[in-house]
Amino acid sequence: MDKITILVIVIVVLMIGSIFLLSRIKIQASVPLPKQNNNSVPNSITIEGKEIFIEYARTRQEQQTGLMNRKFLDENAGMLFVFSMALPQSFWNQNTLIPLDVIWIRNGVVIGVSALPNIQEQSKTIFSPGLADQVLEVNAGFANQYNIKRGSIIK
Repeated sequence: MDKITILVIVIVVLMIGSIFLLSRIKIQASVPLPKQNNNSVPNSITIEGKEIFIEYARTRQEQQTGLMNRKFLDENAGMLFVFSMALPQSFWNQNTLIPLDVIWIRNGVVIGVSALPNIQEQSKTIFSPGLADQVLEVNAGFANQYNIKRGSIIK
């Protein structure tokens, strides 16, 4: 093959690869923004009829810190991690003092729930069961108590 043919093949392969990658990238999280009123009431989402008041973890720093060093989380509260694109996600319990349920979300639908023990029980890393664009951390047992499972819709 001559150099021009090889160059054309390389360009075509790069273009096809770029198109494939761009089709996989999600520019922004697709879950509707949670409700907020003008009285500074915390943001909330609803899953399986249960309202959960949330704190956001949007920035890299907020996501790295998460619920570390917290000794308490209200029963109907959680932290929502918002990612710019749907990717495989992993969480670990460094400095996590309370046991948590981790609810993996994609396009406003729960794709799975994992248990994350507190650091005193066990050092553990958990992985999303698929591509996730949001993750919700709540108290351990919350998902079971309110029947939150794969297929549950976030409102």
